[in-house]
Amino acid sequence: MTSRSEMSVQPFSIPYDPCDVEDVMRRLECSRLSPSSPYREWNAGTPRELLEEAINFNNYKCKVKGTEIHFIHERTSAEERVPLLLIHGWPGSVFEFNQLIPLLTKDQNGKGFEVVAPSLPGYAWSGKPDKEGMDVFAIADLFDTLMQNLGYSQYVVQGGDWGGIIARALGRKHHTSCVGLHVNFLVCTPPPVTGIGSLWFNIRYISTLLLAPLLMNRKDAQKVSDTKSFLREGTGYQWIQGHGLNDSPAGLLSWLLEKFYSWSDSMPNDPFRSVSLDDILTHVMIYWTTQTISSSMNLYYESLAVMRTKPLALSSGYIDVPTAVAEFPREIIQTPKCVVRRCYNLQEYTVYHHGGHFPALEQPQLLAEDIRRFYFNRTTFKNLLRLAEKRSRVGSRVLPPMDMIDLFSLSAVVVFILYFCIG
Repeated sequence: MTSRSEMSVQPFSIPYDPCDVEDVMRRLECSRLSPSSPYREWNAGTPRELLEEAINFNNYKCKVKGTEIHFIHERTSAEERVPLLLIHGWPGSVFEFNQLIPLLTKDQNGKGFEVVAPSLPGYAWSGKPDKEGMDVFAIADLFDTLMQNLGYSQYVVQGGDWGGIIARALGRKHHTSCVGLHVNFLVCTPPPVTGIGSLWFNIRYISTLLLAPLLMNRKDAQKVSDTKSFLREGTGYQWIQGHGLNDSPAGLLSWLLEKFYSWSDSMPNDPFRSVSLDDILTHVMIYWTTQTISSSMNLYYESLAVMRTKPLALSSGYIDVPTAVAEFPREIIQTPKCVVRRCYNLQEYTVYHHGGHFPALEQPQLLAEDIRRFYFNRTTFKNLLRLAEKRSRVGSRVLPPMDMIDLFSLSAVVVFILYFCIG
């Protein structure tokens, strides 16, 4: 691990080069846009102030385990301070947190967060990985080391999209330093069967999935149906993203526009009601000027087994770190509460009526309030530290607490065994 004395943290200014805008304009003039495209107005250019919004924060760069990491580090004046690692996903960037960070660092009743928001490796101003292996576990290791070297030996996490998946990996691998999880996107995966314990976990997990329709109301059933539709029809991008987007600003805009529209709480007659066109253009320009759209996609190859040469690299099993979930209605993957309990030490599960995959952009006030409520009201940092100390002594729980579904599952297993033994 890099020691604090070895890690040189340097202030970093978001670069702006007028030549980048001129190059975009030149390429757009030569673009062959579809005659039916409704987005020709982007030919008017991208104003400088869109990128300047990201300059309002304290930006830094440092090398962590050989990888250059860009991060925002904003402190609070509050007396009660909680260090918060804020992790973005794709196709976003740290700019997603432009409105959220001030809400979190604000001194509210003497409480506030010390926010560290890094750019993922291969995204924006962080370095591009120069070798294979930068999956969610490797990024979790990098971010834990970053927090340690910034002086935060223990901290809490908030994440969505890849940020939520990396948060889960932190809860798995660094459960004594990562003491609390707050996610607005989560993926529940059972562990591979390697023994009696993992076999029983899988039986409980599968039983929950089979019985979930009986435990859900109509709204939850619709969410599961929507998730199945997304997995069946909306994940093609994970396989077909390529280098061509790095060469065409119009192509990049078209690709990201579709994602920000279809994954947010927008409507056909008002496509920018949830995520503004300015916010989308800012993300497009961040990817364009840093030439990271291709490297940002490497995480799908590294972690989601989209190619047979790579195994699935998602943290599986039960996460014992206390967890809160904020569920927004237009999220692309939604997991029933009964299933979440199988995979997380779930303390809070809040359902909202507006918002989608990008709540930091769509509903920053709601998201900030939810984060504050969990870490300052539902629990406290001192309590999370006490639980982490207990985990360091006795180890993390590897199976969720028993409930009625487990009793049903156990009874079914006993009947199954007796049937074959007697038969």
